[in-house]
Amino acid sequence: MTNMFANRLIAFLDILGFSAMLESSPLDEIHEKYSKFIDSAKQETFGEAIGDGEKRPNFIFSQFLFDSIVLVSGETNDPYNIGHFIFAVSNLLELSAKAGMPLRGAVAYGNFLADDERNIFVSEAFPRLVRFEGSQEWAGCVIMSCAEEIVGNGVIGEKFNDPKNQTLNSPILKFKVPLKNGLEEELFAINYLVFLSSSEREALFQYLSGPKRENTIKFFEKIKALNANFQYLEDAFYPAVRLLPVASRTGVRLLFADGDNEPCLPGVSDFTIRAVGRWY
Repeated sequence: MTNMFANRLIAFLDILGFSAMLESSPLDEIHEKYSKFIDSAKQETFGEAIGDGEKRPNFIFSQFLFDSIVLVSGETNDPYNIGHFIFAVSNLLELSAKAGMPLRGAVAYGNFLADDERNIFVSEAFPRLVRFEGSQEWAGCVIMSCAEEIVGNGVIGEKFNDPKNQTLNSPILKFKVPLKNGLEEELFAINYLVFLSSSEREALFQYLSGPKRENTIKFFEKIKALNANFQYLEDAFYPAVRLLPVASRTGVRLLFADGDNEPCLPGVSDFTIRAVGRWY
């Protein structure tokens, strides 16, 4: 069966250092590491979006290809699909970092055709996605200019370019994306490092080398320097002492942090969140 999906967000992600890993590590060790990452990704991101009453999936298409991942969003005229897609990619970046298989990628906007019978899929966005993914010198995922307005409006709202929306809690952040040969391009990038513990971030930085390591650290330093919106918690939530919501127009991811700003589990399992505000 052949399906045409028009006007979608399409992500292309590449596992950094995978080829070198194949040359330096036993295949059974690589298989165990890679299979655990794939299993956790399928369990946490490739299923239906958590909390969505309509049970829409995060991706209408997702596939691992050797050391790469291709992801396609639902219809982009619905901000729920855009929010689910960006949050799911963010979670995938976190999972890959924790698994010691960091990702680098890009999100574009275009049409996507999938032939299920022959396992063929094509998009006019693939050439620019692959070129731009490979031109980057860091571990992260950017929103290419062709997808910026779609993602910005869907995740933040019409004022997504307002500097006031650049906080530690923002799902996407403007960043001078490092490119090869010392070049850079200011684009929105997905905010994923905020959810990692200090030890997980350090392991990620140690895995990377050269400019990729330096530039990924710069991205985290940018995030760390931003203002944060958070809520102090009651004693019952200990060891969590504050709550940081990373919110879109249609959903929210919650980060519970202890006194050292490390991610942690709260001391209670049942609680109610009440949100008051206006999204533009």
